[in-house]
Amino acid sequence: MRASWEKHGATVMDRVAVEYPDRYLGIAAHLIPKEVEATITAGHAGLDGSDLALLKACKAEIEGVESMSPQQVFEIVREALRAAQAKQIDCQKKDHYIHSSPSEDA
Repeated sequence: MRASWEKHGATVMDRVAVEYPDRYLGIAAHLIPKEVEATITAGHAGLDGSDLALLKACKAEIEGVESMSPQQVFEIVREALRAAQAKQIDCQKKDHYIHSSPSEDA
């Protein structure tokens, strides 16, 4: 049977599909299980479940997020991260002055 299938399988399938489409579909229907259980794993560019949970948590904290585009949400998160990671500059008065132009030094 296997040798026959390897030799004639594709040719016979093509002929049956053209000459007897109802039989072809009947054979296909018998090959598919009555109850099909499928597990779908969506691709998320390498993100795992904890990464996705973190992204969802960030999104949940943004007011009005439902009406924003993904780009707008990203910009809000990016600006918040920049602000959180910004270095604080000590601006205490010193004994010297900062001039706005070199001509004022004279």
